[in-house]
Amino acid sequence: MRDAGGDVDVVTTDVRKREALEDLVGRAQRRFGRLDVLINSALTEALRQEVGPSIRVSMVSPGFVNTDFIDGVADPQMRAEMTTARDAFAPDTSSIAEAIDFVTTRPAPVDVNEIVVRPTAQK
Repeated sequence: MRDAGGDVDVVTTDVRKREALEDLVGRAQRRFGRLDVLINSALTEALRQEVGPSIRVSMVSPGFVNTDFIDGVADPQMRAEMTTARDAFAPDTSSIAEAIDFVTTRPAPVDVNEIVVRPTAQK
């Protein structure tokens, strides 16, 4: 998004601490006028209802994506199979970035609840 002229602020937050969450919300509202929360959890609907209209909560769920996460798979055979599949059909990360861009650029009163992005060949 930065390359397209957008403004992004990434902050690591301990969500177990309410004060940390309140600080994050205040920071986002001061800087951007709102806070878009993207999480990959089934709790998005409950969170959306709890936080109110000034915070949008969306879930972007990526399927198999062409990243180097496979490098951490300990089993060599499994890693080789996953690498073959990734190289055969996994889209690059720009697909996920486009989904996030779509979610975060909707008009203020619009909340996109969930987007699932998967390769067409993923089983």
